[in-house]
Amino acid sequence: MSTAPHEDCRMAVVTQSSGYVAGGMPVRVTPFPATPTEWASTYHVRWANSKQGAVARVVSPELSSPETTRAEFEFAQELGAVGIGPKVLHTDLNARVLLMEHVPGTHLTGRAATDRQLQWVADLLQRLHGLHVSNRSRLAELKTAEALKQVRRVIRGHKTMAPYAEALERYASIRKSLAVVKPNEKLCHNDLNPTNMIFGDERMWLIDFDHMGLGDPFFDLATTILSLRFDQQSEQSFLGYYFERPITAAEVRHLDLTKTSVLLRYALMTLALLPPSFDFAQAEHLRGETLPSFVFQHQAGEDFHVAVYRLSRSFLSSALGRCPS
Repeated sequence: MSTAPHEDCRMAVVTQSSGYVAGGMPVRVTPFPATPTEWASTYHVRWANSKQGAVARVVSPELSSPETTRAEFEFAQELGAVGIGPKVLHTDLNARVLLMEHVPGTHLTGRAATDRQLQWVADLLQRLHGLHVSNRSRLAELKTAEALKQVRRVIRGHKTMAPYAEALERYASIRKSLAVVKPNEKLCHNDLNPTNMIFGDERMWLIDFDHMGLGDPFFDLATTILSLRFDQQSEQSFLGYYFERPITAAEVRHLDLTKTSVLLRYALMTLALLPPSFDFAQAEHLRGETLPSFVFQHQAGEDFHVAVYRLSRSFLSSALGRCPS
């Protein structure tokens, strides 16, 4: 997690940027709960004597280059302008601050989607995948490549990481199989975990665009189905709303293989979030745990990085459980 000095510095940057937007009006800045990733920190901003609120995202300069930060902010602006994401109020590339309007809504973690919400997700992904934007960056590919390098280093240094070595091999094999299909690339979100989808009373929004880029739209579809835990009926309804026609047998096979790829990628990328000093031997007791994927549970009194490792193990268990023995 971020150290206190870093946190104080980020909050000061957010306060300065928020005050600039509000013409010097006093602001109150409070951090959102920590997430497994340290690429960015997020804050809720409220201006004094105003009902208006905002959300500030501060990108870590240690973990993101100026080029990828610029690309992320450009994606946020373009998607905010068309209503897929929240409207962007202010960007500061030097301070790496993105200030967006605060949209009213909640996540669906632990709750089943209604049929109306299934339609919202399908419609929004249709719109996203149909956009033609000027930004041609492939942020997910860049982050995945860097994460896999880190995972290989971890595997070489720890004898207990054989399941992750298998996951690496499976992931590479599946990616080759999927590449044969040569999908029609579209603009994709590439990180549709439950916290990156906000559902309001009348609509929904996507947030966090640090994995955006051209890619296979089936990755977004598969991630949505897995992360929102659609049952068979909900999945069929969602796909029907998205395609507006029956899904073909070839598409079913492609989607099924992509689901495994999604879980493997999240298992490996979450593992890469752990610091070099993490004691895998001490965390061996987590190997037998079977917790839901896409649900980050940081228990009271628990080391933060142990919770991150548990999340990675949940993805790994789900992914390998889908693979043929």
